[in-house]
Amino acid sequence: MIRSLADRTNTDSDATLRLRRYILGLALVAFTEPTESFLREGCQLVSDPDPKKRAKWNLIKRDGTDEEFLLSADQAHQFANKAAMTFGVSGDAVSASFDTDTTRTVLGLKKEDRKKLLRQGPVTKQAVERIKK
Repeated sequence: MIRSLADRTNTDSDATLRLRRYILGLALVAFTEPTESFLREGCQLVSDPDPKKRAKWNLIKRDGTDEEFLLSADQAHQFANKAAMTFGVSGDAVSASFDTDTTRTVLGLKKEDRKKLLRQGPVTKQAVERIKK
């Protein structure tokens, strides 16, 4: 799948390689992070993996042979961070808060008004008030 990705805005093959490495880094981080045992209400996995034990992964080759594949979460994060910087993603954290009152107000708007609101940018209390008028 990752090999099929290409940067169509830039004919430079290095741009495509940077894109592929960035996506691979994101996938590796998701792959190596501990899984959440809570799936949905009333449904939990039987046992939690031991966080002190390293996960075991096998790399299966085209000829059917396999070998142990060692990758820690730290290694995945290092690769992903380097790939993100090379790709041009800044490491600046973005914080946001979820406002349930504003969400309820938005969901209570007419469909046309809600579409109009979402097209004009970030949904803020001020933007919602402008739409309601």
